[in-house]
Amino acid sequence: DKHTGIYANPAIQQVINEVLFKNGNDDGPHWSKYYSPFPRSAFALTLTAIECAIDEWATGVHQTIAFTEEEYVNVYVGHDEALDEFDKATSEYKLLSMILKRVFDNGWYVLVITTILY
Repeated sequence: DKHTGIYANPAIQQVINEVLFKNGNDDGPHWSKYYSPFPRSAFALTLTAIECAIDEWATGVHQTIAFTEEEYVNVYVGHDEALDEFDKATSEYKLLSMILKRVFDNGWYVLVITTILY
């Protein structure tokens, strides 16, 4: 069982890659000046979307849950506040900045490799 550090679960990068870096026409490469480094607000939104996906399986049987502002605004705010606390607690090491830079860099890397191989 491989454990990862906080905000380092591969599912986070996978969601970001699928949404923003799947091909050269996606928003990640097209609007790279806005996604480099990866915006904290977009990172919090990604965490919120993952939480919605987990909620859909909470009973062990899939139940579709609408990913709406009304349902998930408090979840988003919680993730944003947690990221702020993490950033403050690790400010000496600039960990959140490094994570957000890595997310953008990894998205580009996967896009380039995928483009070359396929």
